[in-house]
Amino acid sequence: MSDNKSIFFSAAQLAAIVESSQDAIVGEDLKSAVTIWNRGAEQIFGYSAAEMIGQSVRVLIPPDRQHEEDEFLASVGRSEPVKHFETVRRRKDGRLIDVAITVSPIRDLLGRVTGMSKIARDITEHMGVVDEIHRLKDVLEERVRERTAELRQNEEMLRSITDHTDDFVFIKDGEGRFVFANPALCRANGRTLEQMRGRTAAELNPDAAEVERFTAEDRQVLAGRRALTVEESRTIRGTGERQTLLTIKSPRLDAGGKVIGLIGISHDITERKRAEEALHHSEMLFHSVWDKSADGMRLTDKDGVIVAVNEAYCQLTGRRAEERVGRPFTVSYPGDD
Repeated sequence: MSDNKSIFFSAAQLAAIVESSQDAIVGEDLKSAVTIWNRGAEQIFGYSAAEMIGQSVRVLIPPDRQHEEDEFLASVGRSEPVKHFETVRRRKDGRLIDVAITVSPIRDLLGRVTGMSKIARDITEHMGVVDEIHRLKDVLEERVRERTAELRQNEEMLRSITDHTDDFVFIKDGEGRFVFANPALCRANGRTLEQMRGRTAAELNPDAAEVERFTAEDRQVLAGRRALTVEESRTIRGTGERQTLLTIKSPRLDAGGKVIGLIGISHDITERKRAEEALHHSEMLFHSVWDKSADGMRLTDKDGVIVAVNEAYCQLTGRRAEERVGRPFTVSYPGDD
C-alpha cells in the first residue's frame, strides 16, 4: 500500500510540475498525434489542450521545416538522444516564433518506444536580443572607423538594451579578458564593470573547473570562427546554488575579418532543467515500484487493451506477460477465476 501511495504522490507531483511549467511540455505518439499539452504549451502556441489533444503537432511546424519532425521521429525510433535544438514554430494566430526544443523518447514499461516528449521554450525575445546586439555591434564598429557623432548615439542604444535585460551579455578580447559586461552579469559576479574590464575568468571566478570549461569554450569559438551554443552550469555567488545557463558565443571580427574576441549572451534555464530532472526522477520511481510491488498491476490503453502487466500480476493470474499483453482485459481466459 505504501508503494502505491508513493506512485500516486509522485504522479501528483509530476502532474503539478508539468502543468505549472512556463515551458511547453508536449507528448506525442509515433504518428505525431498530441497526447500531452500543458498550460505552458497553451500560452506559447495559443492552442488549448482541447484543441490539440489527438491532433497532429505538425500544425505548429512551417512547411519548410516539416522534415524536422521526421528527423525527430527517426532519432527517437532508434533510441538516439536529440540534444538542444533551436528552430521556428507557428502560433495559432499565424505568428512565427523562435523556440528551443529538447526531445526525449517515451517508453512503455517493457522499454519500447511509444512516442516522444518535447520541452519547448519561446526564445523569440532572447534571439531578438542576440540579433540586435550583433546588428548594433556591426554598426558600432563601422561608426568607430568613421568617428562620427552617430557612434555615440548607437552606443547609447546598445547600452539601453543590455542594461535592461536579465540575460548576461559580455564581450571578451582575444586573450579572454572582459571588454564589456552588462549590469546583470556584473551583479551576478558582485563586481562593477570597472572591476571586471581587463580581467579573465580565472581572475574573477574561484571555481577552477568552471573557469577551465568556460575557457575551453572560448578557445573553440576563437579558433573555429563560428558561433557556439552550450549549456553551462555555474555557482551563484553568495548562495552557492547551481544555475544552468543557455549561452551563445560568437566570434568578434575586425574590419578585415580577423577574429579579435567574442561576444556572448547567457539565458537562465535553471527552471527548465529542474523540470526535466523531476520528470526523470518520477519515471524511475514509478518503474521501481511497478517492478517490486507485490500487488498485481495492469495497464490498458483507451480501448481497454492490455499494454503492460507486472510480475506480480503474472503470478496471480498464472499467465505470462506475452499471454496478456495485446488482448482486451475483459476477455476471460481458461483457468481464470
